[in-house]
Amino acid sequence: MSQILTPEQKRRFAVFRMTEEDVAALQGLSEFAQQRLPALLVALHAELSAWPEIREALSKPEVHKVRVAHWVRVASGQFGDGFMESARALASAFYKHGVPGYAVTICHATVINAIYAELDTMPAKGGWFARKDQGLALRRALNRAAWVDLEVLLETYAEAEKASQRAAMNDVANDFQGRVQGAIGAIGQAVRQMDEAVRTMSGSAEQSLRNVEAVSGASRAASGEVATVAAAADELSASVNEITRQVSQSATIAAQAVAEARRTDGIVQALAEGAGRIGEVVRLISDIAGQTNLLALNATIEAARAGDAGKGFAVVASEVKNLATQTAKATEDISQQIGQIQAATGHAVNAIQGIAATIDGINQVVSSISAAVEEQGSATAEIARSARMAAEGNQRVSNLMQEVGQRAEETRQIAGTLSRSSAELNQQSGTVNQAVGQFLDNLRRA
Repeated sequence: MSQILTPEQKRRFAVFRMTEEDVAALQGLSEFAQQRLPALLVALHAELSAWPEIREALSKPEVHKVRVAHWVRVASGQFGDGFMESARALASAFYKHGVPGYAVTICHATVINAIYAELDTMPAKGGWFARKDQGLALRRALNRAAWVDLEVLLETYAEAEKASQRAAMNDVANDFQGRVQGAIGAIGQAVRQMDEAVRTMSGSAEQSLRNVEAVSGASRAASGEVATVAAAADELSASVNEITRQVSQSATIAAQAVAEARRTDGIVQALAEGAGRIGEVVRLISDIAGQTNLLALNATIEAARAGDAGKGFAVVASEVKNLATQTAKATEDISQQIGQIQAATGHAVNAIQGIAATIDGINQVVSSISAAVEEQGSATAEIARSARMAAEGNQRVSNLMQEVGQRAEETRQIAGTLSRSSAELNQQSGTVNQAVGQFLDNLRRA
C-alpha cells in the first residue's frame, strides 16, 4: 500500500478487509471519478424525491462541492493525507445544512449503486473472464471502500453533531452562566444595597430611640413645669377672684361712704342754714336790746326830770337798761358763737365735699381696679386653661413618644433580622454561583 495510513485507518481497513489490491483497483478509477462522478452525483438528486429534505440539502452548492470532492477521493482510492479532513468537512456540511444522520447511509447506497451501473457500461480489457474478474474486484473494492467511508462519515457526523451540540450546549451554558452570574450579581448588589439600607435604618432607629428618649425627658420636664404653671395659675386665679371680691366690696363701701358724705354734707348745709337763721334772730334780738336800752335811757332821763316821783321808774329803767345791756352782750356773744359755728360749718362743708370728692375718686379708682382685676382674672383663667391643655398635650406627646420608641425598637429589631437575612442570602448566592459553575463545567465536559 503506497499511501501512508494512520494506525486508526489501518484498523478500519482490517475490520472491513480493505487490502492494497483494493486500493490499487480503485486508483485505476481515478479518471472515471474525476470526469464522470460530478455529473453522476448531480443526476442522482432526482432519485431522492422521496426524501425532499435530503435532496434540498444536497442541491446546495456548498454541500455539493464538498460531496463531489470527497467521493472523488473515495472512488479513486485516495485514503492517505487529507482523507479524514475531507470526511469531516463533508460530515460538517451535512450537519450544518440539515442533512439527517440516516441520509448518510441512503446517499452511500445510492452513489455506490450508480457507480456499479456506470462501471457495467464501461469497456473492459481482456477476455470475458478477465472482464468478469475485473468487475468483481472493482465491486469488492468499492464495497469495502464504501463501508470504510460510511463508518468514517458516521463517526465524523456523530462528532460534528456532538461538537455542534457541545457548541450549542456551551452557548446555552455560557448564556445561562451569564444570566445566572448577572442575576447573582444583581442579587449581590441588591443585598449590598439592602445591607446598606439596613445599616442606615438601624442607625436611624437607634438615633430615633435616642431622640425619643430626649423628647420624652423634655416632655416629662415640660409637663411638670406646665403642671406647676397650671397650679400657680389656678392659685393666682383664686387670688384674683378674692381680690375682685374685696375690690367689689371696697367699691360698695366707697359708694356707701360717698352717699353718707353727701348726706352729711346736706345735714351740715342745713345746720349752716339754721345757724344763719339763728344769726338773723340774734340780730333781731340785738336790735330789740338796743332799742330797749335806748328806751331805758330815755326813761331814766324822764325819771330824772320827774324827781322823786320818777325814782321808782328810774330804778326800773335802770334794771331794764342793765338787762338790755346784758342781752346785747349775750347777743354779741351768741353772734360770735354763731359766726364761729358758721365758719366751722363752712370748713366742715368744704371738708365733707373734699372727702366726698376723694371717696368718689377712690370709687372710680376702685372701679378701674375692679375692671382691671376682672380682665386679669379672665387672662389668668385663660392661662390656667391653656396650661392645662398644654399639660394634656405634653402628656399626649409623651404617650406618642413612647409609641414611637416602641416602633423604633421594632424597626431596629427588624433591621437586625434583615441584616442577618442579607448575610445569609449573600452566602447562599455564593453557594448557588459555585454550584452553577460546577454544573456548567460538568455540562461542558459531557
